[in-house]
Amino acid sequence: MTDVAEFSGHGSIILSVTVTNTGERTGDEVIQMYVLDDYATVGRYLKMLKGFERIALKSGETKTVSFKLGFDELNILNQDMENVVERGKFTISVGASSLEKDLQKVRLKVK
Repeated sequence: MTDVAEFSGHGSIILSVTVTNTGERTGDEVIQMYVLDDYATVGRYLKMLKGFERIALKSGETKTVSFKLGFDELNILNQDMENVVERGKFTISVGASSLEKDLQKVRLKVK
């Protein structure tokens, strides 16, 4: 897991991942982004799907897929029923499925 620079919780940042078709045929892949608030003050799902993109890749082709991380992807409904982005660490996972073996992870610190 890689740590990412701190994020203020305002505006947005871009998370990019490079995908290569190592197979012998053209194929499609759905790249998925999951968000986990590591220390949420209220209960949440372990993984929340917050973005996905289907791409077509020829054999040996490489593409970069980018996802926006901002308020909509990081917010939580707190105990006061307000949508907020809480301070703390988030684990962002990107991959071809929700299985742990298929995911690459980075950690985002919101200050």
